[in-house]
Amino acid sequence: MNSESEQPKETITRKNHNLSIVAITLALLGAFLAGSPFAWLLVPAVIAGGFAYKGIKREPERYSGILFVLAAWLLSLVVGGLHLLLYITS
Repeated sequence: MNSESEQPKETITRKNHNLSIVAITLALLGAFLAGSPFAWLLVPAVIAGGFAYKGIKREPERYSGILFVLAAWLLSLVVGGLHLLLYITS
């Protein structure tokens, strides 16, 4: 028998970066609570997304979740921009 076929193949499991989950959760909470002072949750969402992006880029073979980070940044930008536009024009 071939010795290569007898050895089990090593599988590398990639998991979502925890801060990417935190970033999208804070961005969603900030979006739902945009009419209240809790809209400031968008700022920690952007910061957590930045740290998650840095961690994912440092170890791409270990972590995934870059789409969570991009979604958190986009949602924070849109909701934060609309929030500022609403309060500047009123």
